[in-house]
Amino acid sequence: MVKIKHDFMLLVLMSSSLSLLYFCTPVLALLSNTLNPCRQQVLLDAMNKNGKVSSNHKREIPNTFISSSTNSKDKCEIEKISTEQNRRSLLTACISSVLVASNVPQSSALAVVSNLSQPSIPAPQTITVPLSLVGGAYLIYYRVESALFRAVLDTGSPFLMIPGSCSQNTRAKAGCYKQQGAPSGLATTLEQFDGFEGMVEWRRAPFSFVNATGSMIVSSPTVVFGVADDNVMSGPGGVFFGLIKETNSWIRPSFLGQTDVTSFIINLRNGNTAERDILKMNDNTSKPLSSPSLTLSTVPYLSLVDYIPMTKDLRRVGDPVQHYVSKLKSISINGTPLIPKDKRPIYAIFDTGVTGMVMSRELYDQRYMEARERKERRLWGGEVELTFETARKNIKTIHAVKPLTTPFDPKATWKKFRGHVIVLGLSFLDDKELTVDMDDGRIWLE
Repeated sequence: MVKIKHDFMLLVLMSSSLSLLYFCTPVLALLSNTLNPCRQQVLLDAMNKNGKVSSNHKREIPNTFISSSTNSKDKCEIEKISTEQNRRSLLTACISSVLVASNVPQSSALAVVSNLSQPSIPAPQTITVPLSLVGGAYLIYYRVESALFRAVLDTGSPFLMIPGSCSQNTRAKAGCYKQQGAPSGLATTLEQFDGFEGMVEWRRAPFSFVNATGSMIVSSPTVVFGVADDNVMSGPGGVFFGLIKETNSWIRPSFLGQTDVTSFIINLRNGNTAERDILKMNDNTSKPLSSPSLTLSTVPYLSLVDYIPMTKDLRRVGDPVQHYVSKLKSISINGTPLIPKDKRPIYAIFDTGVTGMVMSRELYDQRYMEARERKERRLWGGEVELTFETARKNIKTIHAVKPLTTPFDPKATWKKFRGHVIVLGLSFLDDKELTVDMDDGRIWLE
């Protein structure tokens, strides 16, 4: 009797499977067709990349930012999310109807539908590290082969660094080098930090964060790090902990490139200003203030929300690393727009290793001349307002008051560059939360 019942259930399930194929295949085909525009975009991009598109239809990338390409991809991404949700809903309804019609027990039908409607999502690994605000810079603490070091948290450079000496001044600023680790097999290189050049030796050793919470996500038991000589140390007065992940193959390994990290959040809401004032107004001094921190994650944060698109335009003109850079929609000083006379695009780099704002020399000089013509008393006094266009065509605005502004020449680094660059430092980022999905090219500032 038991065997007959078992055989009957097998027969019902086999019949249900055939019914699923017969009745639900048209649904799958129909839904597959709804993805065609996105697939066409992907195929066109792939063909363009592989040189299979005629030269008359190749995209030109010389002097202007290709907003149409970015918008198309963003729309495609949003459409794929919506289509996937619709696909699951319709497929769930179809399967549920077939199973019920086949007299499969309700509990079994619900189990099948639940498994199909719930996508498999990898469990995220995260680690949160406290930051310390010292002398106008945010410092992160870590150990290399059990020795304690600290460095400036820097979204504008890629490397894990330690100082190359152990003088009293160096120990106080960054830590003490005593030949930690072992040779990495990589040759010593000449590197530049904050405009200062020096030799960097590359070694390998065990690494860990200090006072961190969460799971460790460094995939290797040891990491490659740089040992900076005194010439590098004499410039910024310390070393940097770099958070740029993507670099050219000939560059030494980035820290994040040696991990499974895809995203990070830098929380600089330290309660120094706005939050503390709010607590005073509400007489709620017992509430703990938020503390600055860095959170690293193996899953993206900005997949289903609006974001500022990152661009690879600087990479196309010779930038050896993928800075966290987006195209700027507009800039104004004290309510007066600063529009480049050459009509070239402006790119904004988010850089926690900079205090104020660094600007292309041409744009800096234009602002100087216009301020003189209008007889303004201050060149960068008052409020500087920057706007970005988000992936969903919204406007995101960020502000800074009296940022310390210095000029630089981007053509000295990127010979083919035709545009303007503004490096946004802590004047724009302090008391805010910066989220970067570096693998997906997405940025947000809250």
